[in-house]
Amino acid sequence: MIKEIDSDDNGNRIEYSQIKTINGIKREINLYLVGKKKRLLGTIFKRKGSTTFILKVIRKRSKHLFLKNRSYGFNYKLMAKCIEANVTLISFVDEIDIFEFPIDLILNKGQFLHFLEQGFEKQIFLPLKEMEKHRVNKNHKILFND
Repeated sequence: MIKEIDSDDNGNRIEYSQIKTINGIKREINLYLVGKKKRLLGTIFKRKGSTTFILKVIRKRSKHLFLKNRSYGFNYKLMAKCIEANVTLISFVDEIDIFEFPIDLILNKGQFLHFLEQGFEKQIFLPLKEMEKHRVNKNHKILFND
């Protein structure tokens, strides 16, 4: 099942997909920007015995951390849609740390930086300093394939 979450007049869109796998159902959120390949924004899951839906985001700090203000960018429309769909937590993983915090934190403490002229979607940036208050695990050594 594929469902469009949002789109704009230029043909850019965010899609939610559900795929049955051996381990259950895989739920992905992908961004499609015109003229670019799709980008995985995150996956949605629920822990056993919990009713809370969580958006899991995996990023490479050396590539995705905005150095000017040491923050990570999140797709603004996706964050707003997650709240509407009762996805209330984000599990954010990079090669150094794991953070877990309410999506509301991004919407309340983040700031907008616009890169639309460079082909990026509207993003809201949350400072790493804010995220560090919600660290779950440090130095977990995730490996990335480039």
